[in-house]
Amino acid sequence: MRYADCPTCEVSVDIEASPATVWGLVSDIELSSRFSTEVSGAEWIDGHDGPALDARFAGHSAHDAIGEWTTTCIVTDFDDQRVFEWSVIGRD
Repeated sequence: MRYADCPTCEVSVDIEASPATVWGLVSDIELSSRFSTEVSGAEWIDGHDGPALDARFAGHSAHDAIGEWTTTCIVTDFDDQRVFEWSVIGRD
């Protein structure tokens, strides 16, 4: 696999929980910071306060070997309670 090929990942799994419960986790942009040693947080930007098509958020990360950085992401597909897809801006 090469980065130039723009690899993606898609996962499907059955979960014994209500769609609303699962949606709350899937669409929580801060969730990974609770479990990651690298991701330190995220917040909606440009006046957005939650997922919506074309909404943007900033994600913050840090690693001892390379320091701190922020990436800006954009919601590229959204269907409330069904689809939450986002991409890092600047990646073709």
